[in-house]
Amino acid sequence: MKVLKMKKIENPKAIIATILIGAISISAATLYWQYKKLMSYKIKLKNFMLISFTESNFTIDLLLGFLNNSSLNFKIISQQYSVFINNQLVAKIGNNKVLDVVPGENNIPLRVAINPMAAVRKLNGWQGILLLALKSSATSVKIVVNLRVSLWFLKFDVPFTFEDSLKNMLAKKKEK
Repeated sequence: MKVLKMKKIENPKAIIATILIGAISISAATLYWQYKKLMSYKIKLKNFMLISFTESNFTIDLLLGFLNNSSLNFKIISQQYSVFINNQLVAKIGNNKVLDVVPGENNIPLRVAINPMAAVRKLNGWQGILLLALKSSATSVKIVVNLRVSLWFLKFDVPFTFEDSLKNMLAKKKEK
């Protein structure tokens, strides 16, 4: 019976370095694949509710649906929103409440409070507001969103733009 003898490894440091490089390469490729899946997210307006409407305060609660296509858990550490009506900036909204996001569908609550009188001035007075309401199909609403995300030790931005007509937004609310 023959006994197999193992050869002495001539350069163990080279083998360890090769294994480390391979492990780092596989980890980096997996992380990049998950990042690409994460960036194929979907955000939609699920619902909104009027909270208050006075001369100095217009407050609504928005519920956004965020579809996380990756298998990663992460945190949204800040949210910045710019609201445009007919390409006129009417509000900038920020939210620094930290939200945990899991794989799959997630709800992102957002309370929006603006000064209606400041918005009226930006939209050419009450006549401008009345024209927007009467021509709701021609009134465009655009919301530019920037979500700041924290994943392990990485922080990066996830941009999103929502655009629709005022008429379509109001019709979607009535359907629910």
